[in-house]
Amino acid sequence: MTDQFNRDFAPIADEVVIDSLETLKIIADPQRKRILGEFSKPSTVKEVAGRLNTSPSKLYYHVNMLEEHGLLRVTDTRVVSGIIEKQYQVAGRVFRVKPGLLSPAEDTGDEGLTTLLNDVFDTAKEEILASVRAGVVELNEDGPEHRKLHMGMMSITLTPERALEFYERLRELADAMSKSDHDEDSAETLDYIIQYAMFPVTRTGLPDDASEG
Repeated sequence: MTDQFNRDFAPIADEVVIDSLETLKIIADPQRKRILGEFSKPSTVKEVAGRLNTSPSKLYYHVNMLEEHGLLRVTDTRVVSGIIEKQYQVAGRVFRVKPGLLSPAEDTGDEGLTTLLNDVFDTAKEEILASVRAGVVELNEDGPEHRKLHMGMMSITLTPERALEFYERLRELADAMSKSDHDEDSAETLDYIIQYAMFPVTRTGLPDDASEG
């Protein structure tokens, strides 16, 4: 029996571009997205099954599909009792959707953009609900500010130059905060999700089916 994994695999890519609607649908599936997230660090299917409190046999179908579409990759292997055991990790540190994939098409319409939007907002909803149920998010008014759910929506008028400046400063702030020194092992340290959307809007009014409040 070989206990040590081999170390002859190339490092993961900095970025993976999703360039097919089929792949976008696969990564947008909530269950597969959860599984993919568990492979942020090299892990075996057995290890991930233990963390998700399920059996490895229930994960192999999804793992194979994620690997087949280039979202998950084998990083190491070892032989255990004559059987090859694989260690997997996400294929890239960042997944980016090819812009053209979201453009309306004659055969698929807005399917690509709709899939992405459903994925983004459904995932955010499930993350928020899970955090509230676990008591990580504090909804009481007198709760600590850093534990509250901060959500809002605003409309501002900007020139193209000012819009670009706004985006760049927001990105710089996020980068600076993510790279700041902090004690990751501290009991007070929490993980945060930052999700925002910035886009120009039409001024043609409400959709035809919108009802007046």
